[in-house]
Amino acid sequence: SPSDVYSFNRNNETFFLKRSSTLYTETTYSVSREAKMLSWLSEKLKVPELIMTFQDEQFELMITKAINAKPISALFLTDQELLAIYKEALNLLNSVAIIDCPFISNIDHRLKESKFFIDNQLLDDIDQDDFDAELWGDHRTYLSLWNELT
Repeated sequence: SPSDVYSFNRNNETFFLKRSSTLYTETTYSVSREAKMLSWLSEKLKVPELIMTFQDEQFELMITKAINAKPISALFLTDQELLAIYKEALNLLNSVAIIDCPFISNIDHRLKESKFFIDNQLLDDIDQDDFDAELWGDHRTYLSLWNELT
């Protein structure tokens, strides 16, 4: 994510400030979009509480309140216990009805977004040292892959 995230404490509670450039406003990296998604999901799942959002000409910002929980890595669980937790989490996510989801993330939307990233040079170069030929095939650039997909 191209966003900056900062944490701070107030009254023994942890908060996060997330900031992204308005360049990403029309993309899935938009902090404003994420804030709207959190609001929509808050009626369906336990998500961080959205405290406030703000936007000016340069940045989109939001402040969320941390969920009171321990990282799963701090629990020292067996593989079976971890798998059970992941299964439960995936089932919970899968149970969220998307019929009323106000966010578009279909293939056409993602391809349009990908072209925006390519046109605005917002993607890192493909790491040729870590190149996965099975994944990329004959493509050596994002544009080459994008052209095949469209």
